[in-house]
Amino acid sequence: MINSKVILSGVLAVFIGGCASNQSEVEFKPVEHFKDENASYEIDTLWYKKYGESYLNKLVDQALANNYDLKTAALNVESAYANLGLSRADLFPTLSSSWSAGANRDISTGSNWNKTYSSGFNVSYELDLFGKIRSAVNAEGWNAKASEFDLENTRLTLINSVVSGYFEMLYLNDSLKWTKQNLSDYREIEKIIKAKYDYGKSEQLDYRQIQNSILGLENKVLSIQKNIEDNHKYMRNLISSSLQFDDNTDSINSIEFQGVDLNVPYTALANRPDIRAAIARLNSSFYDEQTAKLNFFPSVNLGAGLTNGQGVSANDSFKLNFLSGNVSISLPFLDYARVENRLKISEIAFRKNVVNYEQTLSNATNEVLNLY
Repeated sequence: MINSKVILSGVLAVFIGGCASNQSEVEFKPVEHFKDENASYEIDTLWYKKYGESYLNKLVDQALANNYDLKTAALNVESAYANLGLSRADLFPTLSSSWSAGANRDISTGSNWNKTYSSGFNVSYELDLFGKIRSAVNAEGWNAKASEFDLENTRLTLINSVVSGYFEMLYLNDSLKWTKQNLSDYREIEKIIKAKYDYGKSEQLDYRQIQNSILGLENKVLSIQKNIEDNHKYMRNLISSSLQFDDNTDSINSIEFQGVDLNVPYTALANRPDIRAAIARLNSSFYDEQTAKLNFFPSVNLGAGLTNGQGVSANDSFKLNFLSGNVSISLPFLDYARVENRLKISEIAFRKNVVNYEQTLSNATNEVLNLY
């Protein structure tokens, strides 16, 4: 009895000491709820329809339905929210039940079989005394938000790519049309110059020059045709490998371009989904780091169960007459080396996400400046 009291006192002393030694390291202001700042703005996600190009709208719709990167991003969102659901489940008790049947006999005496039946119902719950579970939930919540922003960024990038590829296609079709027309005109001019040369009315140099011009136009036609082929491959990669192109497209000169609002404030960059994803991952890694710090704290688990003991009939197995309970205390800081290195890993991950955010913001700023 004395030994058990000594052991219990020692465990409690280590428990209290573990709490006191790390309390100063866990001072932070958690962000409990995500606020979507874009909700206060009217953002036209169908901006490309303002061009009034039905073929362009069709291509964008096909891309949104078939693009593999977009499908993968959508699955990543589902996976992230499934992980969030797993983390949230840790906030609630874990329930389990069991049922078993067995038989044995003494083969030395040849006695009859003794049948036994047992069943049980158990519940266990980890007390979130220091907020470790809640911190892990917050980390997964921000990670899920980051995956949403990744999906939004993939969608926006896909639309931009299809629109850009479409206008490139119109430009190349116009270029091919007018280059072929120029080539045809130069061939007619060649006939005239050759006739003049045959009658001694023109110099050989004039004839050579027109031939060189024709050769240059022929090479230009081949180059444009190659660019059209590359553009088609690019569009098929975005939309579908079986995509067939309409040859009767509008001239790029018939497009009424919408222009760009140059008075948009610099702070509007905060609405970019790639920047928002970087911020969300920064928040997620912050909570991961806090969770790693809280891993030094003791954890307390409560358990309870109902069992039937050992029944001799199947009906007896459902008579849950015995109630049991237990309390377990885990002291993870005793495994200091592993816990400390996990904390270092999470700290490095946080710093990497800081750098990633700064790089994403810098790239976005440079992109705008280069296009301004």
